[in-house]
Amino acid sequence: MDTAQIVVAVMWFFAAMVGGICGLGPAMMAVPVISFFVPIKTDILITCIVAPFASILLVLMHLRFCRWRSLIPLFLGIVPGVAAGLYVLCFVPAWTLEIIVGVMLLFFMAWQQFGSLKSGRESWGLGAFAGGAAGFFGTSISVDGPPVAAYALYVGWRQRPLLATLGVFYFCRSLVTCGMQWYAGLYTPEVLHYAICGVPASILGTLASYPLVRRMKPEAFQLLLKIIIVFGALSCLIRGLMTLLG
Repeated sequence: MDTAQIVVAVMWFFAAMVGGICGLGPAMMAVPVISFFVPIKTDILITCIVAPFASILLVLMHLRFCRWRSLIPLFLGIVPGVAAGLYVLCFVPAWTLEIIVGVMLLFFMAWQQFGSLKSGRESWGLGAFAGGAAGFFGTSISVDGPPVAAYALYVGWRQRPLLATLGVFYFCRSLVTCGMQWYAGLYTPEVLHYAICGVPASILGTLASYPLVRRMKPEAFQLLLKIIIVFGALSCLIRGLMTLLG
C-alpha cells in the first residue's frame, strides 16, 4: 500500500466519523488533505464513490428519525445541480476547483460564526435551491454538505433528524452523481484503485461515530469542527494559489 492509499484510508475514516456526528458531508475534511497526494479531480471522483457508503450506513443508524416529506424539495434540485457540476468538473482547471473549495469552506465557516439569520419554516423554494447547490458542489468539488446543512439549521432540525434526513439526501445525490460520472467515462483504474481503500475506511468511521453522537459535548465538537473546516479551507486555497501563481 503506497502513501496515497494510506492517506485516503486514514482521512476517510476520520472524515466519515465526523460526518456521522454532525451530518456535514465528510468530504469537507477528506478532500483538502487527500488533494496533496493525488490530483484534485481524482480526489473528487474518489470522494463521489466513497461517500455513498458512509451515507447509507448513517441512514440505517438513524432511519426512524428521517423527515421524509422534507426530502421532496431537496430532491427537486439534484438533477440540474449535478448536471451543472459535471460540466464544471470536466472543463474547469483543477486549481480553480481547489480555490472554490477553499472559499466555500471559509464562507460556510464565517456563516456559522457570525451569521445572524433567524430560524424559519421549511420552504419548497429554499429546499430546492439547497438541493441544487448541494448537487452542483458535490459533483464539481465533492463538498455537498454546507448548502443542505445550512438549510437544516435554518429550519431548526435537531441532531438525529438532521443526520437521518441529510443521510438519505446525500446517498440519493451520490447515486445520481456516480451514474453521470460513470456515463461520462471519468472512473479510471487510478480512481478505482484509491476508492477501494476509502470505502472500508468510511464504513468503519461511520460506525465509530454512533457511540459518540450522544456522548460528545456540543461545545467540544463545534470547536473541533471549526478547526477542521478552517484547516481544510486553507489547505485548498494554498494549493490552488500555488498552482495558479506557478
